[in-house]
Amino acid sequence: MANMKRSDARTAAFKLVAAAGYTDPDPSSLEEIYLDGLEMLECPDDKYIRRIYFGVEENKGKIDEYIEGSSRGWKLARLARVTLGILRVATFEIVFCEDFPPSVAINEAVELAKQYDDEKAPAFINGILNSIAEACGAKSRQSKGRKPGKPKSASAEKEDKKGEKI
Repeated sequence: MANMKRSDARTAAFKLVAAAGYTDPDPSSLEEIYLDGLEMLECPDDKYIRRIYFGVEENKGKIDEYIEGSSRGWKLARLARVTLGILRVATFEIVFCEDFPPSVAINEAVELAKQYDDEKAPAFINGILNSIAEACGAKSRQSKGRKPGKPKSASAEKEDKKGEKI
């Protein structure tokens, strides 16, 4: 399996997930659909693409619950397949990939929307994904997982301490 740049792998995974959204594939044919999709995209088999594609397929019910619960009045059937594909990939990353910062998943989803969706989609997707990140506790995971060498500023530390209850 090849290792691609993460953003390229995410784009390929999004395309596969969005294409799969047009049908309800038989679970026994997922591997074949995946490999055919890679061939069509002229893309190597990559462990990140595989993780996203199969992760979304295996957890679609839970992912869709998060999306529908955060989309305030929008049923999944009303969403464009491109929008839904982007949301499913990013929601999988936010909810099920603890090794991946939620803010990166959200930013990458917004970038995919700018490239592949209509002009209103980036703001819509950003709002839904932020709501999902809060609902599943991923926002707190992000702040705990700060990178070494990037400490909070002194004023941010003071603000945090003001909000703490003793």
